[in-house]
Amino acid sequence: MTDSFIEKSVSFASVIDLVDAYLLLPSSVREQIEASNILDDTTLRLVQNRTKPSPSKRLPESQMVALWSLLEQHHPSPEIGLIIGQTISQSLKVYLLAG
Repeated sequence: MTDSFIEKSVSFASVIDLVDAYLLLPSSVREQIEASNILDDTTLRLVQNRTKPSPSKRLPESQMVALWSLLEQHHPSPEIGLIIGQTISQSLKVYLLAG
């Protein structure tokens, strides 16, 4: 039996709306978060809008959980999960239709 760790991953398509919501946080909050070690380099490039990967690209599940946690802590609306759940971004619709 090997003792290897395989981290679960999620498609970028599943975090598009989280990234969009993150970008609406005050810049001072985003700067604090981005200066910490909460997000990995790939996710940092996403939230800093420096990269637009294909919706099929994979991210560690832990990064999706981190984004949810950050939004829960810092977003002005306590219903941010419901707000995100009620919307599907245009880019995600295109990805879902193409799949």
